[in-house]
Amino acid sequence: MNLYRCTVWDSTSSENTVQRQIFEVLANTYPGMFSTVVGAPDVWLALRLTRLTDHIVTTLLEQHERYQIHRRSTPA
Repeated sequence: MNLYRCTVWDSTSSENTVQRQIFEVLANTYPGMFSTVVGAPDVWLALRLTRLTDHIVTTLLEQHERYQIHRRSTPA
């Protein structure tokens, strides 16, 4: 499962974007469960579907909602 859209951030930037915050929440809440994908300078998370649990789904949905709220409140 590619989580690029809501977890991608520029590793050369010190900006604390919502995507970076979501990346850190997921990586810190479930250490070792997600793979970090590097597409220099960007990094993002991915998850093997075999690792998907009810708890991870709940957290993903919460963070997805957070991302959607951020997108709606940010001018295009």
